[in-house]
Amino acid sequence: MAIVWRDSMSVANSKVDTDHKRLINLLNTVEKQLENPEEVAPILKTFAQLKIYTLEHFQREEILQLRVRYPKAAAHKRIHQSLVKQLDDIIASVKAKGVAAKADDISALLRHWLIDHVLQEDLPMKAYFSKYSTDLS
Repeated sequence: MAIVWRDSMSVANSKVDTDHKRLINLLNTVEKQLENPEEVAPILKTFAQLKIYTLEHFQREEILQLRVRYPKAAAHKRIHQSLVKQLDDIIASVKAKGVAAKADDISALLRHWLIDHVLQEDLPMKAYFSKYSTDLS
């Protein structure tokens, strides 16, 4: 089942929220492609897009955290680095072994990777972003 953006996922910054929506769309695309696990090329192409956009998003988010003096910015950056490593591991595994036997595991890991991060790690930023009348973008 596709992940659907909900207002409860908002961090009160339109750029970060837009990024999160785009990441959800990419994740939903990967999950749809995993329905045909023998077709690895499109999956790898979407993973490449996911990686590029993830790096751009993390950089944007980290800059905004510094602007609002988010007290957990350094720890959050380390979490981002760990998430990128996990994504790299998933991509390497798909390149080496394909996805046929692991499609459900890959889907579950990506959902955990994205949704848990947004809901558990990013939502506390909302209190800091909400203090500003503009999006700081």
